[in-house]
Amino acid sequence: MTRLEMYIDALVYFRITDPRLAVLEVANLPDAIELLTQATLRNIIASMTLDDTFSSREKLNQELLYKMRPDAERWGVVITRVEIFDIQPGEEVKAAMESQIKAERKRRAMVLSADGKRQAEIIASRGLAAARVYEAVGDAAKYVNEATGEAEAKVFTAEAEAAEITLIKDKVGDECRAVDYISAIQWLKTLEGMTKNGADNHVILLPVETIDGINDIMKATKIE
Repeated sequence: MTRLEMYIDALVYFRITDPRLAVLEVANLPDAIELLTQATLRNIIASMTLDDTFSSREKLNQELLYKMRPDAERWGVVITRVEIFDIQPGEEVKAAMESQIKAERKRRAMVLSADGKRQAEIIASRGLAAARVYEAVGDAAKYVNEATGEAEAKVFTAEAEAAEITLIKDKVGDECRAVDYISAIQWLKTLEGMTKNGADNHVILLPVETIDGINDIMKATKIE
């Protein structure tokens, strides 16, 4: 079993209230009070942790005074005050305290590292979530703008076509319908595309009356 040593300087103040007991009940009163102080202090220290021993000196003084008084009164003595001036740990205690301090520092470093990692993950996840939100908002705005642009383009196109029909109608008057005129223009553009870039297409132009006559013949002969 490892023996831990600790050096403590304590001062005890007492007053003799019954000289007869102080002479008859104890052979050497100062030595008896000193031994009583040592024994009581040893029992108190054994029940405390190292941290409490060095940090709670006032508490230690009060507990020592409280426990010494009943024994001292049997000798006709009243303990008035107990004061611990200094506490010095032995080599084994110093080693144990150093190990405890190192372990505590290591534990705190691990806790701080874990907290830092956790905070970094939280910040990263929040940033990713915010980026996704901004991206979604941007996509929504993009789709809205595109839809709005397409709608406006269709409106402008419709207005332009209406204005074109009105203008053509005013120019050609009753000689030709504006719809027929626009259809003819579109047909000519289509015809131009069929022969564009040297395409080897054969286009045969027939009068409308000829096509109507062919349709009548097909209907008469029931050719499908």
